[in-house]
Amino acid sequence: MIEIYEKLKKGIVGREKEMASIIVAMEAGKHILLEGPPGTSKSTVLRKIARESNILLFIVEGNIDLTPAKLVGYFNPAKVMADSYQPEYFEKGPLTKAMEGGGILYIDEIWSSLRDRYETFAGNGNRQSDARSQHANQEIPSSREQHVKKKINAR
Repeated sequence: MIEIYEKLKKGIVGREKEMASIIVAMEAGKHILLEGPPGTSKSTVLRKIARESNILLFIVEGNIDLTPAKLVGYFNPAKVMADSYQPEYFEKGPLTKAMEGGGILYIDEIWSSLRDRYETFAGNGNRQSDARSQHANQEIPSSREQHVKKKINAR
């Protein structure tokens, strides 16, 4: 993975810490959450890592239309009606494909999707809803993130 990191540093400037965190997480077989405003190279970094690592990358747009079935997959209704539920009739979604193939799943703008759904069900004019939205946007440090940072700083 060190070789990959060295190649990445040559192609992407200013994201060394993020790239190292992603590589450490991949090496440890862990999941990672990338956060940042639009245009801060998240998808570019992931594309480059996938290319250099020779692994699959699945990018999904996180919007109001994102459903569990679109992520995980679903049984093909026509085939199920004609026969029955058979494993080969399952149409795999990007999450299933990434898990089975050892790839990367990147859900772009996932918080927008969650916010849209929350506002749909809770309502925009509700003060309690606004307070919850503000709380949801706060950063919550995770022990996994702290562990990955320790690994990077140890290098």
